[in-house]
Amino acid sequence: MSQTVGLATLNTVDILNEVVQSMNGKVEFLVSNANLIDERTATIQSNTNEILAQNENLASKQDDMSSMQQETLEKITEQSRALNQVVGFFGSIQMGESFGKTFQTSLLKVGVVKLRLTRWGQSVGLANLSDVKSLRETTLSPEDVPKVQDLLTGILDQISDADMYAQRFKKRNPATLTLDPGKELDDVSASLHRQMDELAKRRQGNSEIESQALTIYEEKYFVRLIDDTSTLVNDLIDLFPAVHDEQRKLCEQEVSEIEKIKDGLPILKEVAAGQDQLLSDTVVKAIQSNTTYTNSVVFSGPNSGFQIGNNKGRISNVRFG
Repeated sequence: MSQTVGLATLNTVDILNEVVQSMNGKVEFLVSNANLIDERTATIQSNTNEILAQNENLASKQDDMSSMQQETLEKITEQSRALNQVVGFFGSIQMGESFGKTFQTSLLKVGVVKLRLTRWGQSVGLANLSDVKSLRETTLSPEDVPKVQDLLTGILDQISDADMYAQRFKKRNPATLTLDPGKELDDVSASLHRQMDELAKRRQGNSEIESQALTIYEEKYFVRLIDDTSTLVNDLIDLFPAVHDEQRKLCEQEVSEIEKIKDGLPILKEVAAGQDQLLSDTVVKAIQSNTTYTNSVVFSGPNSGFQIGNNKGRISNVRFG
């Protein structure tokens, strides 16, 4: 029995030795692989830390960019507010009794200024303050903002100067009166005035800003205000050549509505001349398209002297005798 147990024990030991010997290489393999896994894990950890750091930098840059975009948007919103303030001042203009017969034309010139400003404002995305919610809704870039600000501030400065001269005049002439458009305008001019005012307000939407009434008593300061403002609006338009086509379309829409006023286009043509070339040219085209000519001139009875006629198209069978 003892021998049997001893042989069994020896056999067990031999088997264990064989198992250990057979596992020895695998254990070393597993250990070496474990070391390799540790190395790769360390590398992954290092890469992960680097990625995390890059993400933090990216997030920081995105925050900076968002901050810059928000700041630009706030500045653009201020430009929209300044534009509507300018339009509001021109909408509130009153004129002294010294204007007399020129009052009608002068008031319509104010309407042309409003059309130009709101036409430009709509083409660049500034006319309606409620629409300025993202940078995608305006063509202004961060580089454009200070240029636009300078030009709009320049117009406000001209308005301030006109108001200063008006205050001085009023102190010297406290009894001077202002003219009432409801009494001074003829039917056609009154309709033109209302239509231009409506077009400007429609473009402003709900962003119309109430401005203090601007009264001008002397025509020379009114002419200066209109001329200087027109020059600054030209500069605003020249800043954005890419929207010229859009402004042309808007101008055509203006004329299509205004031409419904009987005899309104010829008056508007005279008012816009030298002040708003785009509007003037568009009105001329509309007048020409609405003008018809006959193909012949017919005379009856004895005729002599110099005869003048208009013709559009071919003329045939004409005899002179």
